[in-house]
Amino acid sequence: MTYLTVPFFTYVFSILPVWPLWLATNLAAMYLLLFRERFDPRTFVFWVAIVFVLPFLGFLLYLGWGSTIALRRDGARKESEDRRFMQGESDDVPEPCRRMASAMSSSGADICTGGNGATLLWRADDAFQSMMRDVSGAVRSVHMELVRLPDGDHGRRFVDVLCRKAAEGVEIRIITDRLGFGRTCGLHRLKAAGIRHSTFHSPIHAAFSLKPVNRCLREICAIDGRISYCGMGAYARIEGPASDRLDRRFLADWAHASGEKVSVPESARAGSAGDCAVQAVQSGPDSQGMPMLNGFSEMIAGARKTLYMAFPYLVPEDEAYSAIKQAVIAGTDVRILIPMECSHWYQRWNTLSAANPLIEAGAHVYFSRKATVRSVAVADGRICVIGSGFYNTRSMWADYGENVAVYSEELSAQAEECFMEDLDGAVECEPDEYRRRSFMDKLRICISRLFMFLNRCGSSFSIPL
Repeated sequence: MTYLTVPFFTYVFSILPVWPLWLATNLAAMYLLLFRERFDPRTFVFWVAIVFVLPFLGFLLYLGWGSTIALRRDGARKESEDRRFMQGESDDVPEPCRRMASAMSSSGADICTGGNGATLLWRADDAFQSMMRDVSGAVRSVHMELVRLPDGDHGRRFVDVLCRKAAEGVEIRIITDRLGFGRTCGLHRLKAAGIRHSTFHSPIHAAFSLKPVNRCLREICAIDGRISYCGMGAYARIEGPASDRLDRRFLADWAHASGEKVSVPESARAGSAGDCAVQAVQSGPDSQGMPMLNGFSEMIAGARKTLYMAFPYLVPEDEAYSAIKQAVIAGTDVRILIPMECSHWYQRWNTLSAANPLIEAGAHVYFSRKATVRSVAVADGRICVIGSGFYNTRSMWADYGENVAVYSEELSAQAEECFMEDLDGAVECEPDEYRRRSFMDKLRICISRLFMFLNRCGSSFSIPL
């Protein structure tokens, strides 16, 4: 008992001199955790343990990295303000896709519009070249929302083209998620040319925030309200009424970011340009119904033959992956492509851990040697989702993302072809290889799970009190 009693009494005697303050702090923490948060049971127990084991410091850690109260409040306010921009009525959706489109619309996604032309741009370089050509032809407006300004040769060309269009009288607005020291050299030229810029959050938050949640991952470029781009790593070029909807999404975000009073466009500025039905689907605190998570669930459940998915990483969360397991068990050919190198070291080990139960269920998980942040899902060669939202509950709840669901057999077939080409240079992970992992690999997985656990947010099925 010595090994237990000595630490216990050491802890008790260290608390005694300040026990009134310690008790008040813990009572405040318990009130917030019990009545104001929307944590799932595991996250709740985790933060209760942190608060009690680390006096005062645990409460500060919870406020800095665990609390979601302010995030939910700000998201709900923005969601309410965005409604005036996103009003409209949906067009008809093809019968096989109607259930998915309805599930997303009912939980807060944008309306579905028909008469669009959609082109898949699988490579980021191809998307950039196409985007700059369309920007060069802009006559009224260019609205861009991105994580940060590009650098290198792309960055210089980006700045040159935008400055030239601003000199021609085109209205240009840019939203970035962050500033980032050493990555804003082109910003001074853009502002000098009359281009309006704002960070999605306050400049202080954008420059110094260390909390890895509440990021704006939206990648949108709307040109004259008639051509738009949306995606991350891979992009969809859309021409038609859906472009006006993405332009409205930008304007809603601009009103939030800049604080300006922005007028709502009276009507769509783009006519029919094809036969694709397209639905813009946002994710994040300003879509608290989590339409993209519901859309993924319906898409996966409805896949009968094939389901191909490419993501920057996997995160082991039961809600997000139970649908994939069910699809595998039902006989769907499920293939998932993940880059071997992720943005953070712990994401790689969490990806390996998350992939194992899917592999054992019968899914084919491939690791690509190419670094990519592509986020694409294709079901049965008829539905393709392209966007900037990661397929895990935490990211879809806490990070601002934007996706487009394209109901098109032609574009979906192109996405499947590109996906299969990328599999040629990838390595499939086998169950035996996972079982033979070393002790150090097991230790890394355990530690990496703790890093991801610190970022967990509320469950989409939790009930606010």
